Amino acid sequence: KMGPNPSDGNFNLDIVLSEDADLEMRLYSISNPKLLKTEKYHGDNKYYISCNDGLNPGQYLLMLKSKGQTKVMKFMVTK
Repeated sequence: KMGPNPSDGNFNLDIVLSEDADLEMRLYSISNPKLLKTEKYHGDNKYYISCNDGLNPGQYLLMLKSKGQTKVMKFMVTK
């Protein structure tokens, strides 16, 4: 779960996995296709992540990887 969307550049992730596992988060800009941020988290099945990166207005992709599975979420920043 991710929110708010759209956001002011700050958002929260509430992630629940079926079992304890590592998690990798990657943040990409759509308007200027490049990797903005990579974070790795280890050994839990629940993660609450607060992202306060003050992103510029635009569209972004958030990619979450865990145990060979990938989920991609699109979100928008408005100010």
